[in-house]
Amino acid sequence: MERIIEKKEDIIHDVVSIITTMSFKAGTNKVKQTTLEGKIVQDADY
Repeated sequence: MERIIEKKEDIIHDVVSIITTMSFKAGTNKVKQTTLEGKIVQDADY
């Protein structure tokens, strides 16, 4: 049960990280996405 909770917390952390570093089309955010998932989400905006 603890492993499931830890995994959920990891997923939550990853999603929050993607959201907080997300830049939108023509955005000025210079922070690069570090995860594959973040790069996919970012690429979908271009």
